[in-house]
Amino acid sequence: MPELEPEQVRTAEEHDTVRRRVGPFAIAALALAIAGLVMLLRTLISEGTPPSILGVNLSFSAMLMGVGIAIYAKPTPGTKFAVITGVLAVLIGAAGPFVYFKQGFDWRIKAEQRELANLAAISKAARQYAVENGGVFPASMQVLIEQKRIDEATRYSPYLSEERAKLERAVQKGEKPLAELEAWRQTGSDYVYFAPDLKLDLAKQNEWPGNIIIVTRNEPIMRTNLPMAFLDGTADMYKLDDVEKRLAESNASRAKMGLEPSRPPASVERAATQNGR
Repeated sequence: MPELEPEQVRTAEEHDTVRRRVGPFAIAALALAIAGLVMLLRTLISEGTPPSILGVNLSFSAMLMGVGIAIYAKPTPGTKFAVITGVLAVLIGAAGPFVYFKQGFDWRIKAEQRELANLAAISKAARQYAVENGGVFPASMQVLIEQKRIDEATRYSPYLSEERAKLERAVQKGEKPLAELEAWRQTGSDYVYFAPDLKLDLAKQNEWPGNIIIVTRNEPIMRTNLPMAFLDGTADMYKLDDVEKRLAESNASRAKMGLEPSRPPASVERAATQNGR
């Protein structure tokens, strides 16, 4: 059986080198931990403002540095301050991910509430437009905006869409002019309007089929959930399997009125394929 090598002992020069190095690194780790936690705590979470990724990254970095300093400095006498500072960096840094995940949970709830509120507002505004215009639904969401039935912000999802993200990245890289992004913001939307061809009998308003889809998001959230709003003004999140059922029910109601079936956004079909369905 091979003999174990004796534990290496640092020389006096090596101890001096360790003492010179660990102090500044320990202070830097503590500063990162405090900065990350402050950055997270100062972020006011709303549907449009998720938790600070930079803040939680600083916290993780502080923890790694703190652990490394504590292990590196422990065998060397005279490094107690650095070890204690490193441990503090770990403890404060550990609070960062806790705050981040708590804020992330709050953000997801607020973002979902805003998303559904946007869709419900569009659906209700379209229905009211139809009531005031002989049962004819608006040709687009832009009509609702121009008539101030919904505000500009309503057509933007709190979840950044792939289309908008690509355009913003292209502008940042100088691949596309800022004017193109501004033009999209004037007329573009993160939602797909399904009712430009819809015309219903005002005399039978109480019989209008509430399951007809009026508006959906233009792509699933995290490739799994698609928010949808209906003629009855309700809005909810649906798994992709449920989207097919809701679409089939909506198209059955449309068929009774002699209307062409609606198709889901192409991104829904892509997501279904990627998910192995």
